[in-house]
Amino acid sequence: MPANVQSIIREISYYLQSNGYDNRMWYIGLSVDPLESMITKHGVDEEKDLWIYRECLTPDDAIFVRGQLMKTLKCDGEERNPENGEKYVYVYKKNSRTAP
Repeated sequence: MPANVQSIIREISYYLQSNGYDNRMWYIGLSVDPLESMITKHGVDEEKDLWIYRECLTPDDAIFVRGQLMKTLKCDGEERNPENGEKYVYVYKKNSRTAP
């Protein structure tokens, strides 16, 4: 279910904080199918790796959430415009298996 930007920022921030890693070790992306993107594009292991995603109300909201998390928490990510209505924000902890 889509949520407002402040709620998503709080949830993702809490997830990162509760997992206790340097925020620069987390990657933020946008997608229409976040789990598929994390697994096929980035090599995330659904069972072993730390990850979270949330659905925004609009692609513009997704851009805002990504920007805020990259700016305030210093997370890694690709700054690009969403394609094909990408309104999911996903975040995963980078490791030796993932790209990046």
